[in-house]
Amino acid sequence: MIFTGERGTVKLFLQTFNYFRNANHHNNVMHNPFERSNLLMYMKGPKVQQWATRKGEELTIAVLGDPANNVAPTNNADDEQLWNHLTLDLRTAYSEYHGAEGAYRAIKNLRQKVGYADNYIIQFENLLSKAGWGHDQHGTIAAFKKGLFEPLLMQCIKRQPKPITLTEWMDVVRDKEQSFYQMKFDLAEAKRHRGGRCLEDLAQDASK
Repeated sequence: MIFTGERGTVKLFLQTFNYFRNANHHNNVMHNPFERSNLLMYMKGPKVQQWATRKGEELTIAVLGDPANNVAPTNNADDEQLWNHLTLDLRTAYSEYHGAEGAYRAIKNLRQKVGYADNYIIQFENLLSKAGWGHDQHGTIAAFKKGLFEPLLMQCIKRQPKPITLTEWMDVVRDKEQSFYQMKFDLAEAKRHRGGRCLEDLAQDASK
């Protein structure tokens, strides 16, 4: 199914999917929230691809866990909350705003959730055109930094060379968040394979 990620079209997209669901109500996939949610993740479009990829990974971990990293499942495949949370997040990320003033207020109140840098970036970019803000204006970049999770912001500020444009800031945010979770994984693996060596020593090694 095609979903371009343009704001204001998410309601129609979900309505169309619901028609498809009703027409195939005898299909077992439509009765299983996990499988139905993954089917929705087949949506295509450059503005929604990263969001769909992130949500697909979250669904997988929620139901199947991540045995390699000792992460246990948190939901059963038949848990309807999987579908409810997914569609709510989709509406939140791509819903229409009421004019430039509403988009301006939304930007001012937008805050990144821990571990959700991609979602924050997508929502911020979608608000820019609606608010009529320039991509690399000082106020735009300042608003973007203000909404970042503070420890992540501090790591980005320390980055050399320091990001200047909004695109550079977004790239650094993604890179720093990815590096943080990779370091957590590497430290856990090192501790498991090296006889419980002191975590502080491993962290010091990682920083070097």
